[in-house]
Amino acid sequence: MVSCTSKSSEIKNLGMDLSRYEVTKTEEEWRADLSPDAFNVLRKRATERAYSSPLNDNYQAGTYSCAGCGSVLYDGERKYDSGTGWPSFDRSIPGSVATSVERQFGQLVTEVHCATCGGHLGHIFPDGPKETTGERHCINGVALKFTDMNNYRDQNKPKEYKVKKTEEQWRKDLGDKRYNILRQAGTEYPHTGEYNLHFEDGKYLCGACGAPLFESDSKFKSSCGWPSFDKAIDGAIEYKRDTSHGMIRTETLCANCGSHLGHIFNDGPTATGQRYCINSASMDFQKGEN
Repeated sequence: MVSCTSKSSEIKNLGMDLSRYEVTKTEEEWRADLSPDAFNVLRKRATERAYSSPLNDNYQAGTYSCAGCGSVLYDGERKYDSGTGWPSFDRSIPGSVATSVERQFGQLVTEVHCATCGGHLGHIFPDGPKETTGERHCINGVALKFTDMNNYRDQNKPKEYKVKKTEEQWRKDLGDKRYNILRQAGTEYPHTGEYNLHFEDGKYLCGACGAPLFESDSKFKSSCGWPSFDKAIDGAIEYKRDTSHGMIRTETLCANCGSHLGHIFNDGPTATGQRYCINSASMDFQKGEN
């Protein structure tokens, strides 16, 4: 059986230009931002030991993103047990990965890397499930970050929320600006929101229905221009795949009323690896008790 094993010293790359990617950093910056194992795989094209990644046996609903830049690469529904010891998928999200040909042990093989930052992910082999694509994307687990979407919205089924109003009622109650963001999935300009640089003790609530969403101790300064949090209150957020604007993203919604809040990315600086990027206009703040 073909494996993912490779040694970077024995690989001759035949066409990969790292200067053409949207996210670029110096080697020193990558080394500082990544764990040693992730740096060796993503930037030095090493290979982790088979069966060493906890993601190999992970089959929860969710998405797999690049551990280097946070770009979403694979849907969990495309993952399968290949028996090779590495996380395996039969396809990637369209446009999320790029490939190049390299020589490995005297043979030409197809390397797969993140299309946004060029980070090495693994290889693609033509021995995948014949009933789908026939491809096996053999990916290093340390090159990925997993976002658990057990509260992921099934877009083929209508959702019944606890708080329900007509669109006319929402527009009247929220006003034009908040209605555009909360009910029509708009986005406020970066660095303009009331809560972007707000760090008081308390809770952030849904601006539409008042349901608690985030504790203040989960908020951090991300420099992206929108309020950012590394985790949400349990059960407060619903997730939805968003393919607007030519991108694949994960939208965050209030689980109580279905209002749009923002998006979640896997490039956070804390142990969760998550960045909830939320519109200020989607939230109200409740001060903590002294």
